[in-house]
Amino acid sequence: MIGKVIQGNQIGRTIGFPTANLLLNQKASLKKGVYGVNVWYKNTHYYGLMNAGVRPTVNKEEIKIHYEVHIFDFDQSIYAEELEIEVCYFLREEQLFSSMEHLVLQIRKDVENVKNIFGIKPSTIFKRQLSSCSEEYIHLTDLAFIQLCNDEHGINRGVYNTIDNWIYNQGIKNILERRRLLLAFLESLRDNENSRKKFGHGGLTPKLEEFFYGEHRNLDGEVV
Repeated sequence: MIGKVIQGNQIGRTIGFPTANLLLNQKASLKKGVYGVNVWYKNTHYYGLMNAGVRPTVNKEEIKIHYEVHIFDFDQSIYAEELEIEVCYFLREEQLFSSMEHLVLQIRKDVENVKNIFGIKPSTIFKRQLSSCSEEYIHLTDLAFIQLCNDEHGINRGVYNTIDNWIYNQGIKNILERRRLLLAFLESLRDNENSRKKFGHGGLTPKLEEFFYGEHRNLDGEVV
């Protein structure tokens, strides 16, 4: 399959999974659903996840088939460029979800499943994305972002709220900046990819103070 990347409604980007919306050179005989795919852009190979369907959760009245590809480890502007897509396998049928939050959680599962099938280590990719404060994750919905922190770092909602409130009380009012700092803090504590964070009584605040005052503030106490 070869398609030209066209302007979409950018909903994928707002929920943390930017997609390339394709106008195919010729009609594809695919049933509606989610697929694991190989992607080639300017002779460079990537892995990805493609949805072929009417996007019922986004627009229940839609009847036109859309082809949207989320390319792993990719952050380039490619409007009007051509992509070559090789469909490798069918993952699941397209579904109507009760909310965007449920859609986001399912997409996260889809991405993890596809990476596992392709033999990509999710922990390696996730760590690299966090180290650069990936825009994908900080723009997730509240529910999806909290779930991400639980899945990847083992912190429950209570601990998440404690960390977020502490950062807020340091004068960081912007939620996106708080999320960047929160992820950076959690990543700094990662000593085992599968470990769950444990904080003894009074143990969380000293770790926050050490990390933020030591690494994220200048001599005037301003965030840098």
